[in-house]
Order: sequence, then C-alpha cells, then structure tokens
Amino acid sequence: MNSQRRKAIEAIRAKIEILHGDLDGLMSDLDQERADEQGAFDNLSEGLQQSEKGQKIEAAADELQNAVDSLDSAMSSLTEAVDHINTASE
Repeated sequence: MNSQRRKAIEAIRAKIEILHGDLDGLMSDLDQERADEQGAFDNLSEGLQQSEKGQKIEAAADELQNAVDSLDSAMSSLTEAVDHINTASE
C-alpha cells in the first residue's frame, strides 16, 4: 500500500471512529429516553397498563429498545470495519 493511499485510509478510519463515538452518545441518550418511557409504563396502575394509553406507552418503549439495539449493532459493525482497515494497513 502506498503512502498516499495509507493516509487516505487512515483519514477514513479516523472518521469512522468519530462516528462510532457519536453513535455511542446518541445510543446512550436514546436509551435514557427508553428507560424513562418504560418507567412511565411501570409506574402506571395495572388497570392503566392494560388501557389503550398504557399499551401505547409500552409499545413505544419496546420500539425505542429496538432502536437502541439497532444503534448497538451499527456500532459493532463500525468496530468490525475499523478492525478490517487495521488488518489491511498492516
């Protein structure tokens, strides 16, 4: 690998690592909102939990968890990409 290509690849790797950090922060923020929504559901009486409103709150918390899981998966993919770049640069 020539020097110019190595520098370009290093710049890409650095951007991926920044993106990973950004996603980590977003995932933490989203997980906090999910926890708040789940807490709102958990604090409802059993009767309200079974109501339409309660079911919507629970469904929203579940979907937010799915979003957190998707961000976690994306972060894992970015880590894997960096590992491949590092291997290619050896």
